[in-house]
Amino acid sequence: MVVFIMLILAGLAFSSTRTVVQPLQLNNAFSRIILMVENARNLARTGKENAPAYGFLATIGENSTATVYADRNGDSLFTELSEKVEDYPLAGTNYELFSTDIAAPSPLACTSVRVLFKKSTGDVTMFCNDQASTHMRIGVSERTVPGQTPAQKRFTLHQGSGIPQIE
Repeated sequence: MVVFIMLILAGLAFSSTRTVVQPLQLNNAFSRIILMVENARNLARTGKENAPAYGFLATIGENSTATVYADRNGDSLFTELSEKVEDYPLAGTNYELFSTDIAAPSPLACTSVRVLFKKSTGDVTMFCNDQASTHMRIGVSERTVPGQTPAQKRFTLHQGSGIPQIE
């Protein structure tokens, strides 16, 4: 009987710990994405490396990866490993990146989202795949069982400054 009661108490402790840890892990993943966007923006503003622009690239979906890169050749794309400044793979974690339209909560058909910060002009451009877009949210979502609503955190970018606006 005592063993049975101990098992029940252990199960309750495990489930309550999980409900506390999961939101913290989501906040950590989201904060890291925000810091990466701000890192790309700050690199463009300070011009530490010799590059005309800096970008943030998010691969959307199950094998999500976030990358900050120096656009040294001016094509606005992350084309060479030598351009990589910082990398954050979310594959193997319980989280993935997503994008939605600002006006509607429906997902966008993006496989990648890019944010480009130009060094000389301070211009900020967002891309859904290779199409420029101004009406986009980027976020981190918990992977869940089908039918469950995932926990999410998302942000937009201020069009003039490129500062993340957390929702």
